[in-house]
Amino acid sequence: MLIKLSNVSLNAEVYSSKDHSNNLLFLLHGFTGSSEDWKQIIPLFDTRFQKITVDLIGHGKSDSPADASFYSEESIVEQIAGLIKHFTSGKIILIGYSMGGRAALSFAVKYPQLLNGLILESTSAGIKEKTLRGERVKLDEQLASYIESNSSESFGDYWMNIDLFDSQKNLPKEKFAA
Repeated sequence: MLIKLSNVSLNAEVYSSKDHSNNLLFLLHGFTGSSEDWKQIIPLFDTRFQKITVDLIGHGKSDSPADASFYSEESIVEQIAGLIKHFTSGKIILIGYSMGGRAALSFAVKYPQLLNGLILESTSAGIKEKTLRGERVKLDEQLASYIESNSSESFGDYWMNIDLFDSQKNLPKEKFAA
């Protein structure tokens, strides 16, 4: 379902709990992902929890505005806060993978009072060493340029062939395709 926040709409998929409790898990996907990434994992969670998977800005069924300010760390944190307030006035457990984990970590720093827990997978607070951080910024800028000047299909092929995803090539073809 699309949730209209003050100036952007984000998609959230709700998986109700068995006992209709207010124990909420919010799940944030990684770069190029969507709420769909969690579908196989959702059944593994305790049925006492209501699960809410989110399409972060620019992903899945959520808005993809041209204005870069919507993609800033501060804006994404506020978007997550708006989604949480849409669903509950209580606390949640926030789960984030990779880019979603970075967003979850930033959220936790600003809004610790809204969390009962934080689970991060394949995430870090960033690169501490200034030279390495500068090199990463350059690589990210090159990646952004590649994305802007190539088709989605071309980028998808490129992205799935980076070293990080080598182990996925051992999956059965239908799983890898999904």
